[in-house]
Amino acid sequence: TRAARGPPYGSITRPAVWINPYADTRVPQVFFGTGGDDNAPANRDYSFIALSDLGASGVTVDWYMGNPTALNLSSDKKEGELGTGYKVWADPVVADFTVYFTTLPGSIENVNPCLNLDAAGRLYARQLRFASGIPIGGSALRSSSTVPPEYMQMVSKARRAVTLGEIQRTPAPESISKREVFMQEYNSTIEMLANPVGALLQIKSWREVYQVIH
Repeated sequence: TRAARGPPYGSITRPAVWINPYADTRVPQVFFGTGGDDNAPANRDYSFIALSDLGASGVTVDWYMGNPTALNLSSDKKEGELGTGYKVWADPVVADFTVYFTTLPGSIENVNPCLNLDAAGRLYARQLRFASGIPIGGSALRSSSTVPPEYMQMVSKARRAVTLGEIQRTPAPESISKREVFMQEYNSTIEMLANPVGALLQIKSWREVYQVIH
């Protein structure tokens, strides 16, 4: 893997740090996205990058989503693209071998309520270990389709990627552990996903949406 250039327009989000508890060596992995800046142009390709911190040996890129030419990275590590103008605004969240992050075209800070609700964001969930034939960095979302969806389209946009609920054991005959994963958007929409712990993220319902009544 070639060395990456500096991320375009930097990052205003806090990176997520994770250590695989089952790995032979405890190497910190760092996840971050770029483009979260009101001055970042809308016609650029931004990225989400997963790094391994090898200490004195340096840093390696494990996988990324973005334009390999802009990042000066090998396409072998590419696991998709975010889409032109889509910026990573919210801090990534790691849980249950999954990293969650959201993207948004435009501005997260716009005080105009109409513009705040106009731009629809995207929720990504990417796998941190190989499972069910999906590679590390591949989509952890699952629906009725054979091919996992690359992202979940949100109604508006979100300040925080996701909020994690408790892990619960489902009754027999299913008897598996699941975690509730919530998204709260700018227009007060709350959407919930059910994440089987240790497996692919199950979209409970694309339309299971609750409006918060003020």
